Parts: sequence; structure tokens; C-alpha cells
Amino acid sequence: MKKWFIKAIVFISAALCIIPLIITVSNSFMSSWEIAEGAHVFPRDISIYQYEQVLLRSPQYLLWFWNSVKILFFTVILAIPLSVSAGFGFSKFQFPGRDIIFFLYIIILLLPFQATLVPQYITLNHLNLLDTTAAVVLPNAFSAFGAFMMTQFMKNIDDEIVDAGKIDGLSHWGVFIYIIVPLSKTAVAALFILLFIECWSMIEQPLIFLTDQGELPLSLYLGNISSNLYAAGTIYLILPLLVYLLAHDELVEGISYSGIK
Repeated sequence: MKKWFIKAIVFISAALCIIPLIITVSNSFMSSWEIAEGAHVFPRDISIYQYEQVLLRSPQYLLWFWNSVKILFFTVILAIPLSVSAGFGFSKFQFPGRDIIFFLYIIILLLPFQATLVPQYITLNHLNLLDTTAAVVLPNAFSAFGAFMMTQFMKNIDDEIVDAGKIDGLSHWGVFIYIIVPLSKTAVAALFILLFIECWSMIEQPLIFLTDQGELPLSLYLGNISSNLYAAGTIYLILPLLVYLLAHDELVEGISYSGIK
């Protein structure tokens, strides 16, 4: 009886989470006259009117879409190598102050974004990076979360494997490239998905660090439109949904072996 009760709770919770998605996608196919009437659970007439308006008659939507892609691309190509390198250093090397530095990483990780907002703003201002893509990319590329996650994962890699590589003549760089990186593929995939979701849906950082309308990401555009919102939201959902479906197993495995619950 208890088992069925738990399943029922899980099913109801999942349904409540999926209902807004269903309404968004179904309403994206409303015709123009139905849009004037308001939202429905399901449209009475199937139409691609909203998609036509968003993709062919809203150049700002496409501009902000590619801004989101640009921010995501540069963040990922910087954050993943930095996180993997930091994880390797923290997990497989002994050096003065290692535990203290890693402790500071954890403290930074626990701090809410609002607590670090002012220092980030001042730093970016002194570097003359405000109102540029770098103002959003760099704080996320040097995020403490990636280093923490990769460190926790690499701690589970047996040191004997690393020692065997060194006995075979591999340098530290060789151990990193030929042993650590291949064994960390699942964690890297999980980190990529988490970075993707974070960058794709960020609000606060671009809102504060960017003022040029031509540099804003799509996540801000959705909050400023009233027409064709359902189609715009559906298109916005496609990329993260595809990434999750294609790499679901790697996400679960990577987080599990990293010890992050």
C-alpha cells in the first residue's frame, strides 16, 4: 500500500510539472483569432501563425537567440577545461594551502548570487568589461561549482591507475590527457548539461551587467513580450530539452559518481 501511495504522489507531482509545458506547446499552435480570446488548454484550430511571427517577423528574437548561443558557447569552452584542470589539481596533487583553497571554493559555492553581485560588478567595471559578452561569460566560466564537481568525481578515480601511468612513463600532462580526461567523460557530460541549463536560463547577470539591447540573451526577451509568447517559449525550450534527452544517462551517472545528491 505504501509503495502505491509513493508512486501516486510521484505521478501527481510529475503531472503538475508537465501541465504548464503541455499548455505552452499546445497554445503555440493557436490561430490569431484564438490568441485574441486568450489561452486555452488545447487550440481549436491548428495554426503556425505564432511561429511565423516569431521566426520570420521578429528579428530581435533571433538576435537574442544567437546571443544566448554565443554566451553558452564561450562559457562552455572556457568552463569545462578550467573545471577539469582544477579538479585534477585538487584531487591528485598535494600542495601548500590546497585544503584551504578548496574550502574557499565551497564557501563561494554556498554563497547566493546576490552576495557576490557587487564584487563581480566592481571587478568587471575596473576591467572595462561591463556591457560586453565577457561580463556574463567570465563569472560563469570561473564558477566554483565546476571545480567542486570535477574534484569530487576525480577523487573516486583510483590513485593506482595514476601511478601505473607514471610508471609507464607518462608525465603529469600525459596522465591528465590519457587517463583522467577519458575516465571523466560522464562527469564532463553532466557538467556540460548543468552549465547549459544555467547559461540558457540566466536572468540576473545579463540584466545587471548588460545594458546594450543588442547583447541581451533570449531569457530576458521572453519576459518582455506579450504577443506570440507561447511559440517563443516553445522554441526556447527545444535546445535544453534535446540536450537533456540525448545525455540523460551521462547526467545521472556523472552526478552520482561525483557524490552530489
